[in-house]
Formats: sequence, structure tokens, C-alpha cells
Amino acid sequence: FLTSLAADPVTNLFQWRATNGLLPYPHVWAKETNWRQSLRAYLKSGGYQNRVGPELIKTVPQPTLVLWGEEDDVLPVEDAYKYQADLPDCVGVKLVPEAQHAPALENPSFVAQQIIAYAKAESPTDV
Repeated sequence: FLTSLAADPVTNLFQWRATNGLLPYPHVWAKETNWRQSLRAYLKSGGYQNRVGPELIKTVPQPTLVLWGEEDDVLPVEDAYKYQADLPDCVGVKLVPEAQHAPALENPSFVAQQIIAYAKAESPTDV
């Protein structure tokens, strides 16, 4: 609900940050046609909050590792631990250093290392 009310100011803030080079990964979307209109429409729809919540997260049966930017400026770090609590088979939370909301873009080597370690730990051993 709040997201939809704040759609215009949030969209304006992202536009301003992108225009002034204040996003760590502006190349991802800032030059795309209609990105601003798309972001606004997504936020107006209620976006993520309307589609993903504890009820849906609790249905994920796979072992899951939560990777979260330790400096996320979009979603609070505390939300990572909400995922941990709601995922039935969460193996843990790893905070990605020097990363905000797009850790795979902002600290790809750390993210890759965590994914490789996780995959190796989850792989069945040869007998």
C-alpha cells in the first residue's frame, strides 16, 4: 500500500539519482526507453508487496541461501532475516559487503564465491 502511494516520489528520486550518477549500477536500466514509466507503474501496482509475502515464501521447498547487500538502500537488511524465518529450508543469510540493492552487480566476485560454496555444500557426494 505504501509503495503505491509513494510511487511518484520514489520514481522521481530514482530519476534524480540516475541523472546525477548516484546509483552504483545506472547502466542496467537508466538508458532504457520508458524505464521511468515502467518503474512508476510497477510501484503504483503495489509491486513486490502484492505478489511476494510470507505465505508465498513459505512454499519454497528447496534449500535456500539468502544473499543481501549489506548497504541495501531499497529494502532494509532486516528483511533478509524475515526471509530466513519464512523459508522452510533456509541455510542462512550472507550479507554482501560493498553492495546495495543489486549485490550480483555491485560485488560479483563475492556473490559468485558464495554461490559456488553453497552449491558445493548442497551437492550430493560421490560414493
